[in-house]
Amino acid sequence: PITVTGLTNSTSYKFTVTATNALGTSSASADSNAVTPATVPGAPTIGTATAGNAQASVAFTAPVSNGGSAVTSYRVTATGGITATGSSSPITVTGLTNGTSYTFTVTATNTMGTGAASAASNTVTPLGPPGAPTIGTATPGIAQATVTFTPPSSNGGSAVTGYTVTSSPGNITGTGAASPITVTGLTNGVAYTFTVRATNAVGTGSASGASAAVTPSSGPPAIPTNFTGTGTASKTITLNWSENDPSVTGFTISRAEDFGFTLNIRTFTAGGAQRSYVDNTGLLSRRSYYYRIVANNAAGSSSYAEVKVIAP
Repeated sequence: PITVTGLTNSTSYKFTVTATNALGTSSASADSNAVTPATVPGAPTIGTATAGNAQASVAFTAPVSNGGSAVTSYRVTATGGITATGSSSPITVTGLTNGTSYTFTVTATNTMGTGAASAASNTVTPLGPPGAPTIGTATPGIAQATVTFTPPSSNGGSAVTGYTVTSSPGNITGTGAASPITVTGLTNGVAYTFTVRATNAVGTGSASGASAAVTPSSGPPAIPTNFTGTGTASKTITLNWSENDPSVTGFTISRAEDFGFTLNIRTFTAGGAQRSYVDNTGLLSRRSYYYRIVANNAAGSSSYAEVKVIAP
């Protein structure tokens, strides 16, 4: 074959051929089929990039020359290599990191391949609402509770401006700039859990997990009832009691040994859900031991109940 150069892309051409020898040049062949030379498109003209939540929308205009073949697609590339494709402007690039700055370029593709990239766009920084805080502990008080938490791992690219703690039930809220936050207006004797959301200039993020349930109280709890002690094994005493006050967070049990005077005083603690305790620490067989128990909540401690037990 013979290659003819200097043609104009996008223009249709047909070709004839002549042969030459020492006596001259022949007549021309019949026309060939029609062909249209083409190449890759030119560079698009970049427009404006507009940031969103973990994404950006990039506008552009088509290249001046499509290279003689219609543009089939465009590709937008962010600094860092994240790309998105589309058939026209604008194209949205997703998967960006909030708080990180980006610029963008655009290329056009036709059947001949992909052309040169446009100039870089303006710089934009995607922003979104914060992530979810991590819930800590809730501590009950009188008609209130104080809730701790840690900030979200992501602030969405914009500084957190505040936090909102919400109760369940009731959707009673408390706000503040940092942990802890106290929620007031709760009903004494009702068990509550709490969640926390963070807010920045973009909006409010998702809620944390729920805290453990706590019960506000109007005062110290009721005295434990049915406080009994039984020698259950050699040098072992088991204590049992009843308590129906839902605000109780724990119990304090004291032990004393008495032979006309007090000695060997010890203190033990039990959790809020506990209703029994096994004492096998330093007991002597056939000795008398005296136990006192008080219930505790956020407002204080109850009066004590008392029992005397002889160790087996």
